[in-house]
Amino acid sequence: MYLQRPKDYTLIIEPPADYNSVLTACAFAACKCEPTTILNVERTAAVRQLEEFLASGNIQCSWSKNGVTIDPCAKRPFVYTERFGTYDLFSYALTMAATVAGSSITLIDDVDETVQMTVLALRRMGAELEFLGGKKSRMEVKKPVSHEIKYYLKRESAKIVPHLVLAMSTIGGKCELFDLFAGSRFDDIFQHFVSGFERKSLREEEPEDELERRLRKRTPTPAGEYRSHVTISGGIIDTPSTITLRPDTELAAYLVAGVDNYSRGRLILKDFSNVDISDTPLGQLRRMGVEFIPYNQNDVKGYLVKKSALKGRRVAYEQLHDYPDAVGALALAASVGEGTSVIRSSPYNTNREESRRRLLCDIIRSLGAKIAEIGDGLVVEGRKELSADLVRTEGDALCALLATAAALGVVDRIEVDDISDGVARWGESFNKLLQLVSLPVVESAT
Repeated sequence: MYLQRPKDYTLIIEPPADYNSVLTACAFAACKCEPTTILNVERTAAVRQLEEFLASGNIQCSWSKNGVTIDPCAKRPFVYTERFGTYDLFSYALTMAATVAGSSITLIDDVDETVQMTVLALRRMGAELEFLGGKKSRMEVKKPVSHEIKYYLKRESAKIVPHLVLAMSTIGGKCELFDLFAGSRFDDIFQHFVSGFERKSLREEEPEDELERRLRKRTPTPAGEYRSHVTISGGIIDTPSTITLRPDTELAAYLVAGVDNYSRGRLILKDFSNVDISDTPLGQLRRMGVEFIPYNQNDVKGYLVKKSALKGRRVAYEQLHDYPDAVGALALAASVGEGTSVIRSSPYNTNREESRRRLLCDIIRSLGAKIAEIGDGLVVEGRKELSADLVRTEGDALCALLATAAALGVVDRIEVDDISDGVARWGESFNKLLQLVSLPVVESAT
């Protein structure tokens, strides 16, 4: 299908929570005995399979206009025999299953290193997990997690923090986690569900003197130095509760990156706060030169995006570790910026993640930008004008979002093979974007 840059538009987006935040919150809610209402959640096709998995453990989901209530009062062991649609869902399902004896779930094809490290950690917590082959390979839980643990995170296992905290919180004793990073995007969710959750910094406070701060940044961090210490000393908070999840800043970052520098189009991020910008991929785009102007008109409050002259910059892995899917958004913005940008992602990507990164690079290259892969990231050289060839998304939702966002203003016209996975992942927000950039259907004369 063909997508085209719209001439005059006002796009007001109010995206619900991102998929991984929904997975995290629902996983913790499923481990309680009392119901939890989770707000700012859309019932997309991707979320529906999570609902099906929870139902296999007799955990009920009741939907409202703006959220879902998870009721695990009559829960039982998970018995799930269907194929998992996403790797993220499988990793959370595996962790949830490991907390309930007698659970059995279908295995996903090509179990990667991240899941393998999760399994090793669950076994250290006392879980007895048996992996069985056959026509439908599966994992059976003979004994759930039960042992207190002190876990020292490694660079290659940085992505399993939510799974570790989830499993630790079901044990009920005192567990500890030494983290390589100062915090997690899911800390608000952890604090809502976990009694005794505490994260303490292991670094000295930033000096007040600007020169001292700059010198400290230039000083190499010693290998193996941890930045924070997480303590869990109370288990799951088992009372009825309500939590509101933050909006999807990764989706917003792709739209911001695609906005045309000079068109009369307007992008408004409705109900976004300063926190939703400063510590997210939107903050990295602001450092590249994107302006977020406070907006409050006609009952719409948030930020108006103003994108003029962007500058290339270096983005370290530590600045992006919590948002690995935002690499494509920063690369898209850098493709029309001035100078060269170096965007570091994890040096310990799995084969699946490396394949996605290569595909994102191919799409940026198809737009006419100059981009190269390095060992742990991307190098993008900005150009003033881009012209797109046929873009192939290979059925990847993130690639579909990248291509569709590019049609907002990075290129005049683009041909895309398949973007259906974008609808399945982001639902109404993606449909709203698609309606704006889709070419009108012209009926043939008869």
